[in-house]
Amino acid sequence: MSEPLTLYLFTDSYPFLPGETFLKAELAALRHAFDKVVLLPTLVTDQQDAMPADVSLDLRVVQPEASIVGRLAPLVCSPRAVMWAMGQLVRRPDLLIHPAAMGMTIVWIEQAMRCRRWLKHGVKTGEIRLESSLFYTYWCGGRTLGLASMRRDHAEIKVVSRAHSFEVYPYFHAGGIIPLQPATMASVDAVLAVSDDARDTLAKRFPQHAEKFDVFRLGADDPHASCEVSDDSCIRLVSVSTLLPVKRVGLIVEAVAKLAAQLAERGDDREVHWTHIGDGPERHAIERLASQVLEPAQYRIAGALSHREVLRYFRDHSVDAFINASEQEGIAVSVMEAMSFGVPAVVTNVGAMRELVDDDCGRLIAANPSSAEIAGAAEAVVEAGQPMRDAARLRFAERFDAGKNHAAFASRLLQLATPRD
Repeated sequence: MSEPLTLYLFTDSYPFLPGETFLKAELAALRHAFDKVVLLPTLVTDQQDAMPADVSLDLRVVQPEASIVGRLAPLVCSPRAVMWAMGQLVRRPDLLIHPAAMGMTIVWIEQAMRCRRWLKHGVKTGEIRLESSLFYTYWCGGRTLGLASMRRDHAEIKVVSRAHSFEVYPYFHAGGIIPLQPATMASVDAVLAVSDDARDTLAKRFPQHAEKFDVFRLGADDPHASCEVSDDSCIRLVSVSTLLPVKRVGLIVEAVAKLAAQLAERGDDREVHWTHIGDGPERHAIERLASQVLEPAQYRIAGALSHREVLRYFRDHSVDAFINASEQEGIAVSVMEAMSFGVPAVVTNVGAMRELVDDDCGRLIAANPSSAEIAGAAEAVVEAGQPMRDAARLRFAERFDAGKNHAAFASRLLQLATPRD
């Protein structure tokens, strides 16, 4: 009789909030595939999501709060940590002129050492049986390297990681430096990217490890509901994001004003209303800009809503088009969620967004669009009517249904966890 299979899942903070709450749906599929699932967060807060009774929580890799100097001090006494740091410096000497990159490198090395020590202790005490365990890091970084580095002493260790955008694209990092990436790719068993673009980017950067890279998409839950189209003389636009400069919400504001002006110039009596869901450091600036170029009746900044409230918004309100004007993006789950309700989206051609939206189910616009381009694309989506809304829903169902995607992902993990001959 085979031993029960255990999945050790390493997160930033989930099940502690506001961590990776989107993991909850994936966790259901993982629980079905494995006999035991253990969550190991790096950060904790005073709020914890409800956990199923059959999921365990291990807090032994939690990273204590400390300054960069405080994190660095214990690492200089570790030959392995010093080796990783020196290797990073040899590959990227410019690390020294990018303090943010240096700080990230130190944090990731600390994570690697903490996970390595945890695994070493578990194996030594017999608590962890490597033959029947799989180690899965939700983010491909220091934790991944720390676990996989134990393979030199234990060849039977199996480590797999997802790869989203932050771990793949250098432009997300100061100086374009992704800490420890070559060593991580060399040591991990498999990297399961969330998009073709992420997989192809990794394969181009690390062709010697191309066989390790595969694609398992994220997704949104099927709401089994549709969002209503406006039945009055109003075009209703929605955006969902944190209010950060990279999200370019100010450009959306200008596009809404441009669309309203263009309609008025043509004698089109339709009104335009824009709702933004999300909060962040730019809120004051966005509110000030909106008040300058829009009438009060033309917009609403709803602030931060819970995930459940966001979905309820699409159920309960008419939405004619969704807009994402991000300067940088991996592949946006918020757009998947809008499309799951049959709402077509206007998105910029950045990251892997072209895998989600094309002109059949929305509008894929330039990476650096003008407000006029966004306004024109939004109107085109609205004018396309029900066929485009149906196409948006179909694209979601075919490629981004979380239930289907998570089941396929769990099946792949189970395959990787099967004891090697």
